[in-house]
Amino acid sequence: MNHYCSLALVLFCYTMAIPAGAQTKGTPLPGLSQSESGKSPVSPATAAPVPVDVPALRKKAEAGDAAAQLQLAAHILSGGVKDGKPAEAAELLEKAADSGHAPAQFHFARLLQSGAPGVKADPDRAKFLLQQSAEGGFALAQSSWGLVLENQIDPKGREVNYDEPAKWYEKAAAQGDAEGMCRLGMLKASGRVKSDPVEAWKLLQKAARAGHAVALNECGVALQRGQGVEKDEIAAVGYFHASADIGNATALHNLGRCYREGVGIPRNPDKAGAAFAAAAKANFGPSQFVLGEIFEKGEGTPPNPVNAAINYLFAARNGIAAGQERYDALRKRLTPEQVQEVDKTLKDSSVPPR
Repeated sequence: MNHYCSLALVLFCYTMAIPAGAQTKGTPLPGLSQSESGKSPVSPATAAPVPVDVPALRKKAEAGDAAAQLQLAAHILSGGVKDGKPAEAAELLEKAADSGHAPAQFHFARLLQSGAPGVKADPDRAKFLLQQSAEGGFALAQSSWGLVLENQIDPKGREVNYDEPAKWYEKAAAQGDAEGMCRLGMLKASGRVKSDPVEAWKLLQKAARAGHAVALNECGVALQRGQGVEKDEIAAVGYFHASADIGNATALHNLGRCYREGVGIPRNPDKAGAAFAAAAKANFGPSQFVLGEIFEKGEGTPPNPVNAAINYLFAARNGIAAGQERYDALRKRLTPEQVQEVDKTLKDSSVPPR
């Protein structure tokens, strides 16, 4: 999905679900925060059609009405304006953002983060607008800004303090934002802020009920560990399934581990391999490493040292140090023909074999 299609979807949801200019509650699509997110509260497939007087809306937008500019941009990007161009939508968003309209600042920041047709990438300006939108009270921006701040923290640094991102997550969560609830719950569960497993579970549950993929996975983890809730490995599998169905690679990996080890569900090498393969296809390093082990040992599949070597190397490229060690050791045992096959596959594909 390109930047404009993604933005059109989230803007459409925003303008159809609430009056233009009002505060929205919901989960952001992947964007500036680079976070995984759940289902939008309203989608074009389910939202009731809302008649729009485009000429009247355009007149308001031309008069400098920021809410109208945002709404018109949404309709242009969703194909609701005949002959509407993405560049015009971007210009409308920029005007609304420059006027201090918090929702427009958030959406325009998304475009500026990595660029789009007619919009040159400007990460610094994107970051500034995101902060302005968060300070303006826009929930989606508050949770995204919190994640920006969290990602700037070096967990190995001398002084590590997560109070600032937690503050923004809390602001977003107070408005019902699933992303904010999820991220705040994760901080509380991990002890990066004052540990409170029970409160963490409550926050994660609320976000999970909103269909937030990361929260669904984290609920599964909490149930497996009995962290803030009574331990229930069977229920955990259900949460991993729900998160995996939305496309969360971490949940796919956790689901694969359950099937591989028989945790909360009977062992099933075929289903384990399928889950790890799906996560590996999404470029998730831990699953690529495990898939390498599966191919090397022949778990539920004939041993395949070539596929094992390739998956180990992809895992190494994604930060799994042990992947390089396994790859180097295994490559020494390959025949010249197998080495040639590995090299050819690596040259021709960016996705490991499954």
